Amino acid sequence: QHEALAMQQRLMGSNDCGVAECRCKLALVLNERSEFAPAEASLREALRIERRNHPEGDPDVASVLALLAITLELEHQLDQAEPLARECLAIREKLLPDNPHTFNARSHLGDILLAQGKIQEARPLLASGDEGLRRWQEHIPVAGQASLEEALVRLVRCSEAAGAADQVARWKAEFVTRYGRTVEDHRPKPPGDRLEVGPSTFARRYSIISRPPLPGSFEL
Repeated sequence: QHEALAMQQRLMGSNDCGVAECRCKLALVLNERSEFAPAEASLREALRIERRNHPEGDPDVASVLALLAITLELEHQLDQAEPLARECLAIREKLLPDNPHTFNARSHLGDILLAQGKIQEARPLLASGDEGLRRWQEHIPVAGQASLEEALVRLVRCSEAAGAADQVARWKAEFVTRYGRTVEDHRPKPPGDRLEVGPSTFARRYSIISRPPLPGSFEL
């Protein structure tokens, strides 16, 4: 990925959107190696490039915001991750209100809030994110299926934090029903094995429509 980034910069210049794409891919590799600081630096530069080349509220900007928020969360920098996750969700709710990427963004923001102890604010975001992702389950590519499991695990954690034993039991039973194993057996997937993969043809293709893409028509 370092070589691809260097070549793209030589060919197109440092402010090209293709460079931002390479930086996002590099960050995913770095995150999987737990090299979070260089991943963050790469994504911050990608975000600068996308903001420079696109108007406010562009879906490609939202894609980089999502990845940067994930990375900051991995670094336990929740106060920095939260505003980025909020901006990402605001963009997606405006452009694609009924879309798995939007529901995933809700669940992720809820997770960040939950980690900060903001349980009441987190709960509706987590519930809505899980419900929306579940409705789209049949049309989410294999690479994004991990987000479905994580959304439900977050609901379990939220209920545990709230001391709601009945809800904990409900969501744990739901997890067994859906996935055939217990929440305790769940293992978080690496950052690259998610719906969030950076600026993509998906984001550009559906940036101006008011309805979600047809089932099965979007690709990551």
